Amino acid sequence: MTEWITRPGYPIIHATWTGSTLSLRQERFRADGAPSPATWPIPLRVTTAGSEREKLFDSTSWDLPLPSAQGLRINPERTAFARVHYDERLFDRVLGDLGSWSPIDQWGVAIDTHAFVYAGVTTVSRFLDLIRAAETAVTDELPLAGFLFALGDLGVPLHDHPEFRATARSFLKAQRARIGADREPSEPDSFRLARESITNLLVQMDPEVARDLARRFAEIDRVSPELRPAVALAYAVAEGESAFTPLLERLRSTPSDGERSQLMRALGGFRDPALLRRTLDVVPGPGITPSGSLHVFEGLFRNPAAGAPLFEWYKERERSLSEMWSGTPSLSLFLTLCIPVMGLTRENEVGRYFRDHTPSEARMAVGQALETSRLWSRLRREVTRRDPEK
Repeated sequence: MTEWITRPGYPIIHATWTGSTLSLRQERFRADGAPSPATWPIPLRVTTAGSEREKLFDSTSWDLPLPSAQGLRINPERTAFARVHYDERLFDRVLGDLGSWSPIDQWGVAIDTHAFVYAGVTTVSRFLDLIRAAETAVTDELPLAGFLFALGDLGVPLHDHPEFRATARSFLKAQRARIGADREPSEPDSFRLARESITNLLVQMDPEVARDLARRFAEIDRVSPELRPAVALAYAVAEGESAFTPLLERLRSTPSDGERSQLMRALGGFRDPALLRRTLDVVPGPGITPSGSLHVFEGLFRNPAAGAPLFEWYKERERSLSEMWSGTPSLSLFLTLCIPVMGLTRENEVGRYFRDHTPSEARMAVGQALETSRLWSRLRREVTRRDPEK
């Protein structure tokens, strides 16, 4: 255990198949994709349709004779703490076999490929190939949660990538059709959690779904609880200025803390910069306490239109926000959420500002948030470089 608990990081295993030999190579995984030679003692299993190998993989590389890659699984059931990167040839096999993989292995390839996109180990195009394969292959709640998290996380930096949006919408609509758009009395509890995530993502990515759900705001008290956050968000997204006052009035009048947090997140969903500034200018205020205001910023974090108004508002309020949240972790949480979206289209400007204006009590949060901002920007540059039309 010493090798695992006394030093930072964990391994990535790169797998290459030549047609007769499976070559495995390990190094430290880095979110920025930089080479980082290192080895861990990995208790590794490799299985195929007709064989199984086990080894304490504690060297840089391991070559296995492998005349056929049919049914290949490296680290099946995720029993070793490592990410697995299949080369192009093997990844095509993964896509074809995905429906026969166990839920935990489907989840594993979802979270690994998501991480590899940021690290530059794989491309957005290959990630989208996986989403298309998962559209019909994934039915279990664990891998579905992994794919939904990946789509939500990439949805802001790739908000203007047409292929990403189209592929995400297709996947989300297929899952919504599978579990049902509305609650059924006999459905599994897991459907309700999945429906909430799926519908929220669809509101952010599909204007037609947002318009349809926005019509239900007038009867939101009769809507299934898991759909109410999406209905409130859809109302803001689809109706714009006409939704601002009704959302704010309901926020200030509701006795429910749960509904109040949902409405605050919805207020962060406007697409018009002027409306976003109006939202920011009521923080804090009636119905929006200093600590509760973080729900507004959760909504802004998922909104690619929020960067410019949020950055200007913060520069004006920097001192008063530090005073308002003094003695609490709220300032660090705010900066962790908001710096990446502030820097979505102005990474250098935001980075320069926080080099000179980092609150002493939030240095770690600012450092982590700027790293996320750099990863988002690098991802956007890479997509543009590979396909300028996107």
